[in-house]
Amino acid sequence: PDPYVTIPFTFEVPFSCCNTNDDDDDLDDDDNHHDASTSTTTKSTREVAITLKGFKHEHERIFDSTGLTLWRASKILCDYLCNNTHLIKGKNVLELGAGLGLCGLLTYHLNPARMVMTDGDTDVLVEMRYNVDSNLTSISKNNVVHSSQKINENDEGNEEICNK
Repeated sequence: PDPYVTIPFTFEVPFSCCNTNDDDDDLDDDDNHHDASTSTTTKSTREVAITLKGFKHEHERIFDSTGLTLWRASKILCDYLCNNTHLIKGKNVLELGAGLGLCGLLTYHLNPARMVMTDGDTDVLVEMRYNVDSNLTSISKNNVVHSSQKINENDEGNEEICNK
């Protein structure tokens, strides 16, 4: 049986912090969203949808890396960041051990000055790269850099995935 699962997430984030590199024609200059059905309705939040591919947490096989599954703490951290966007907006953010990339992908939408996602496991990096590429629009992908660099002699290589 296929151990992979696709996991959808939806987050409400304030327009004031949204990364506007997305294909969203409904944004105007003051970052307010006008409902298409009525020009007088203004929303203060924007929905960010993220879909991840990873291993089922309850799969009977033991994997060599914990980064190939999505941990419940990732969703909890994302909810916290949505309610505390001031911690991200305009800041340089480094995520160590980003795993499948949920927190880093959401952080990218919270408009940091720079977002760097790393992981030390090459199998995890393959999945993270897939998730980053699957979740960013063609406009956003212009800001993504994939690179690999050894940290020290004993390291197999950490990788920078999402570099805004």
